[in-house]
Amino acid sequence: MKKMEGTFVGADGRISGYDLKLTNEQPSDLVVFAHGFMGFKDWGCWNLVQDYFVKNGMSFLKYNVSHNGVTLEQPTDFADLNAFGSNNYSKEKDDLRCIIAQIKDELGDQIKIHLIGHSRGGGIVLLMADELKVTSVTTWAGISDIGKRFPLGSELENWKQNGSRTILNGRTHQEMPLNYTQYLDFVENRQELDIKESCQKLKIPVCAIHGDADTSVELKEGLQIAEWTKTSLHIISDGNHTFDATQPWNSDVLPHQLKEVCDMTIQFIHETIQL
Repeated sequence: MKKMEGTFVGADGRISGYDLKLTNEQPSDLVVFAHGFMGFKDWGCWNLVQDYFVKNGMSFLKYNVSHNGVTLEQPTDFADLNAFGSNNYSKEKDDLRCIIAQIKDELGDQIKIHLIGHSRGGGIVLLMADELKVTSVTTWAGISDIGKRFPLGSELENWKQNGSRTILNGRTHQEMPLNYTQYLDFVENRQELDIKESCQKLKIPVCAIHGDADTSVELKEGLQIAEWTKTSLHIISDGNHTFDATQPWNSDVLPHQLKEVCDMTIQFIHETIQL
């Protein structure tokens, strides 16, 4: 196994980090993992997930979206709240575009990409899969509708008037800023951020996995993704939004639910490779 850590230039020219574990020098297939909102590439169990995929014969890359609030110097802390506040969905699309372009330059354009996205990252990989000509896409507790992430009525008007609002990070107790420009990006790019339309265009294998006890992204969003991509939703019984993973994760063993998710995904990708 070969491990590589590096940086890439993401949205707005911001430098962000990635790490890559290869099963051999020239793999034919590569898993690329996109984390979710208020997440980062080394959150919770994601390192164990990477190791588990590699153990099962799959090279695996995970990266930080450029404006997730962590920095190269503090990769597990939200040290740059200005960056976090200015993030938007279009920037995360651009980040994925940038990291794929760079890794193809390094490993060769012939490599087959299998995208996995958790939560908000699930929406991003669905939006980008067709453009990036990937081989398969998998969502873990993925979102199906960007518009419903935004407030309505007086709350939206107050956000517009103030230019920013905050949400509490329950883990770090930080007040995380969200600039109104995030909403403007959605309004200005509504069609390009239409997950339903993107799903219906896909001609590649799709795997959608969701927990039926997810209180962050409701099960019906997973059902919509499955319906729009003409596949079946894999439902994790009693599965929460992170499939029992937490930050920090102080064990070297995957939680049972997340291992089940990994096993489903690995089987799906292996079957896709054999098509």
